[in-house]
Amino acid sequence: MWRSAGAGVAGVSIISAGLCAFNSLRHSNSDTSVTSASSSWSLRGDCGNRFGSWATVKAAPSASTQAATSTEGLRLHNVQLFARHGARTPLAISPPFTEYVWNKEELDDLPKTMIPVLLVSTEGGPRPKSRHEEFFKTEQFKGGAYIGQLTKLGQSQGYTLGQKLRKRYVEEVPFLSPTYEPGEIYARSSNLNRTAYSLRCVLAGLLDYPRREITDMVEIEISPSKEENLYPNTNFCPALNAMQTVGTAPMLADMCIPGHRKDRETVAKLIGIPADLLSFIKYRDLISCAESHGMEIPPDLKCWSEKITRYASQMLTFVCGGMPDQGDLVLQMGVGPLLTMVAKNVFKSLSHQRTYKMQLYSCHDTTIHGLLIALGIPEDGWPPYCADLAIETYARQDKAAFVQVKYLGEVQKLPTCKDSLCTISEFKETVSRYYVTAEKWDKLCGSNPESRSQAAQQPYVRPTGV
Repeated sequence: MWRSAGAGVAGVSIISAGLCAFNSLRHSNSDTSVTSASSSWSLRGDCGNRFGSWATVKAAPSASTQAATSTEGLRLHNVQLFARHGARTPLAISPPFTEYVWNKEELDDLPKTMIPVLLVSTEGGPRPKSRHEEFFKTEQFKGGAYIGQLTKLGQSQGYTLGQKLRKRYVEEVPFLSPTYEPGEIYARSSNLNRTAYSLRCVLAGLLDYPRREITDMVEIEISPSKEENLYPNTNFCPALNAMQTVGTAPMLADMCIPGHRKDRETVAKLIGIPADLLSFIKYRDLISCAESHGMEIPPDLKCWSEKITRYASQMLTFVCGGMPDQGDLVLQMGVGPLLTMVAKNVFKSLSHQRTYKMQLYSCHDTTIHGLLIALGIPEDGWPPYCADLAIETYARQDKAAFVQVKYLGEVQKLPTCKDSLCTISEFKETVSRYYVTAEKWDKLCGSNPESRSQAAQQPYVRPTGV
């Protein structure tokens, strides 16, 4: 389930120097206590005027002085928001967690999130078949729940995020309509139940359900696997798959992360498994899932949770961002299609073409982390459940346009921008290095229509983080 190294020792030797340099550049994480995912982690239709309409920004009581001053007098055109799914069951069943009980009742739908939704394909028709969900049903916990499924806690987290977005974009800034308008919001999810259902919950909170009745069916679009870009699509990008497979190799981390090998052997002995089978990414997930749902962690393992999370976060950064000499290439293949889409949406909204006010994308930790790296935003750990990354497009009366990025609701300053409010040219400089056309992505990945068709017939391999 968790892929082992796809390269031999020779391959590891060739790239080890690059990873060591990578870690010296990017390893600065030390505050990594795992706490409840519901709290703030220390880890960190009608086309009328609604299309292209502006909302004048006013200073919100809870907004920072910097944010209120930076956007004063500007009008908000568009918001693109990427949100990680809510809390879920673990992605694996491994000792000492094999006896943990995950009751299937914990997966029941919360009534307050049950707005009328329809999952459809981006290519038209019903939701595409999900090989992910077929795979998840092959592993079942005691209690009846399957791996990788959204829980009631995760649903509640999604609903809470939706309420925060309503406060931000309806109450504090009169951008979205108080009641649901089909032409205002576009919703899209990766083809997993936990992301699709999380997005339903976010929409329920944003639309103030059940206090406000929703009679229109809300559509959530889902792409076929071969076109998916809401996570690094290693199944259809052979080059990226090779890099990420090597990136998760414990032997590579042993060579480049101080203390990794010794600690991996110690923890493996504590758990009672061979050291070669221990993945800190896997055990970070097991620990955080259990703790966020109020389950006790064995004391001997709990005292290691800080180090396990730190090692896992280091590897996540490598997997998503690549080595210094490969970083742009990995990011181009991993999140380049998303950043290309983001840039197109920014310029489309400024050209007053018919477009949505808000695009909501439900995705994964690897998506969020990759975007943060590409944008130059520091992340001191693992993106928490329902972490949100918002890209807001503004314009002035003289037509000057700006972009502001927020992570977890906080304004971020991008390295290429003089201020937290980027000019269009500054934002373009940030994302242009990762811009990829479909043809360029295929070339980078070593992919083509025939190989994608063949990949769809291959045995399923779960992408990292999905």
